Amino acid sequence: MAVLLPSLVAASCVTVYWMTVAIKSVRIARLIHKDPNVIPREKTGWLMRLIWVPAVLAWNIFPWLNLNAVHPGGTFCGIAGAGACVLALGASYHCWHEMGASWRIGIDPDEKTKLIVSGAYRYLRHPIYSLSILLMLGTLAAIPTPALLMVAVIHCTLMQIEARREEGHMLRVHGETYRAYMQTTGRFVPKF
Repeated sequence: MAVLLPSLVAASCVTVYWMTVAIKSVRIARLIHKDPNVIPREKTGWLMRLIWVPAVLAWNIFPWLNLNAVHPGGTFCGIAGAGACVLALGASYHCWHEMGASWRIGIDPDEKTKLIVSGAYRYLRHPIYSLSILLMLGTLAAIPTPALLMVAVIHCTLMQIEARREEGHMLRVHGETYRAYMQTTGRFVPKF
C-alpha cells in the first residue's frame, strides 16, 4: 500500500487539476459572458488543441490505469513525484485566484485582458504553465510508464510553444509595458 499511495496521490491531483480547469472555464464564461477561449479563436490554437486534448485525456486516464506501475527509483521517486503534484496543484489554485476574470485557456487575438504582474506573476510570466509542467513531471515520477513519458513530452513541448505564442499576443496587446515586464521576469523560472 505504501508504494501505491504516491501513485494514488498523483492521479488524484491530475484529476482535480483538470476538473477545476473545466469548472473554472464555465464560471469564467458566465462572468465574462463568452467562452474563455476553450475553443480557440485562431488556427494555430485549433491545431494545437487537436494534439493537446487527447494528451490531456491520456494524462487523466493513464495514471488510474497504472497505479501499480513499477517504480525504478523506488519509493523515493514516487513520494517526490506525489509531493510535486500536491505542490503544483495547490500553487495553481493560488495563481488561478490571482488571475481572476483575466484567466483564459487560450488566445483570442481580438481580446485585451488586464495584465497581471502581482503575486507569482511578479516572478514568472507563466506560473500556471510552470506548475502544469511540474504537475506533469511529478505524475511521471510517481507513475513512470512509457505512455506517460510520451504524454509528458507532448505536454511540455506544447507548453513551451503556447507560452511563446502568448508572449507574442501580450506584446501586441500591451506593447512596451509587457516588454519591460519580460525583461524583469522569467518565463518558467524566476530571474535572479
